[in-house]
Amino acid sequence: MHSKNLYDNINKIVKNDKLVIHYIFKINVIIFGMQNNKHTSNNILLITVGGNSAPIITAISATKPALTIFICTEDSCQQVSKKGIFIKASFADKKPTLPNIPTQAKIQNFQILIVPADDLTQTCILLKEKIQQLLQEYPQHKIIADYTGGTKTMSASLVVVSLQYRQIQLNLTTGERLNLIKVSDNTQISQNIKAEQLQNQIAEKPYLLLWQGYFFNSAAIGFKNINKNYATLCHGFAQWDDFKYQMAYDILKPYKKQIIKNYNSGREIFNNLIILNNPQHKLYKPLLIIDLYQNCLRCVDKKKYDDAVIRIYRMMELIAQWMLEFHLKIKTCDIDESVIKKLPKEINIIKNKEGKYQAGLWVSYQIIMALLPKTHLTQQIKTELDILRDLTLIRNNSILSHGFAPVWQKDWLKWQNWLQNKFLPVIIKQFLMSANYKVRLLQLPNQP
Repeated sequence: MHSKNLYDNINKIVKNDKLVIHYIFKINVIIFGMQNNKHTSNNILLITVGGNSAPIITAISATKPALTIFICTEDSCQQVSKKGIFIKASFADKKPTLPNIPTQAKIQNFQILIVPADDLTQTCILLKEKIQQLLQEYPQHKIIADYTGGTKTMSASLVVVSLQYRQIQLNLTTGERLNLIKVSDNTQISQNIKAEQLQNQIAEKPYLLLWQGYFFNSAAIGFKNINKNYATLCHGFAQWDDFKYQMAYDILKPYKKQIIKNYNSGREIFNNLIILNNPQHKLYKPLLIIDLYQNCLRCVDKKKYDDAVIRIYRMMELIAQWMLEFHLKIKTCDIDESVIKKLPKEINIIKNKEGKYQAGLWVSYQIIMALLPKTHLTQQIKTELDILRDLTLIRNNSILSHGFAPVWQKDWLKWQNWLQNKFLPVIIKQFLMSANYKVRLLQLPNQP
């Protein structure tokens, strides 16, 4: 039944009810509006305009745009705006027989964007501004960019800008060619160009840079709607970066084979994560020490020197705790009174509120010097402790500890030079190896 007949029948039934008639009229207007617009869609077409109108008409017919943006130069815009009969149906025709493009295509909703003919940079800027405007004003519409017509600069600009937006579909109107000059008339078809892979690569680039800088959380958020695989990996590494080892393991476990395949040390990296989730494993504390150091280096890459120094301090403390536990079975969180009696008088340890003897960083190293056998290791540590005491002032004076001073790069470099050249070689090479612990300094992956 036609809408008009439907309206007449319902009107007879409820002709005395003005309110019902009012709403029926509104429904009817919508129905007629849908019928009148059945040849349009929610597409927005951006199309470059050159000297030939035929491929443009083909593109409009194929995409049925609700809005058309004609991208023109000062010269080619007359193809859209000029009145009268002035376009030749074929270059071979002696006289023009066709009106402007909107009239030929029977469209009324269109805009003209004037761009320079041969200025790639400026054309890209103008196109990007227009696309940004369209995305804001028409968020539910599909944008199609057809780069068939116009100058080479216009076409190249439209492609370059469109590839930056995964929402944009690239189209090209093509057909049979009898020569290298143009497509034969009446053979044109509008084709979708498969550019998703290129668009994804361009969209991924800023988030790959974030991943490279160990900004795992930010990278994961960016990859969320682009590459779910990368997003999950970065999310897992972000949990690892926050010392949430169990959560990191749960997230990364389904990607174990991928991690082993893609990274040279993938198997070792994943095995380390398993050990970091098992405090009873003999390698747990050695790996925790190394993980703290690698975490510190990631902070340095981010220029977060305060965070780096805090982690180094905790690493130095953990090394002392581990040495005491490994060699002397002493736990610094609860030192037996029999141990206290063996210490020199200058090492003063008092009970805490819970009645336990506990040792911080300095006292722990003093106990090492007092109770561990005199070896090259202990002598080297003793030599470096005075330097460590001076470096600790950087940490103590920082805002994150007890002071009000920021930690600058020059402050970190003092720590770094001492760690890499003096202290870590002693600990990693001598102590870890003497304990038969085969562990390596492995950083988290910063790329796919």
